Amino acid sequence: MATIGRIIASGALLAGLLGCGPKPFEYTGTWKGSRKVDAAPGTDPTILGSLERVELTVDTNHRFELFEDGLPKEGRLSRTGEGANLEVDTILNTPPPAPLVFGITHRPDGALELSDPERKGEPPVLLRRESKPTG
Repeated sequence: MATIGRIIASGALLAGLLGCGPKPFEYTGTWKGSRKVDAAPGTDPTILGSLERVELTVDTNHRFELFEDGLPKEGRLSRTGEGANLEVDTILNTPPPAPLVFGITHRPDGALELSDPERKGEPPVLLRRESKPTG
């Protein structure tokens, strides 16, 4: 009887330890940031603001909407070892001409860094959470 009790206790302890690991980073919500854009003198400020604006919204089903470079993009978020990828399904409701995948990593301060595959050599865009879904 004592052996069965030890087995049950050991199993319960092991189950408890396995369930107590770190929680995965929560990407859901709306994240905002801006990108420095070199513009010609006299560029319309509205257009410049649209090109600088970066906004990412991730829903609880891991679908996202990304507004960057003045264009809306939609797709699916998939987790990686150190962060996540944003796999673009559509740009302006049209499939991209070639696969397009943005990388995101989370920082210790809770912000995200968005890496644009078409802007090699440029620093990632810093995104801060503006809102988190309720419910």
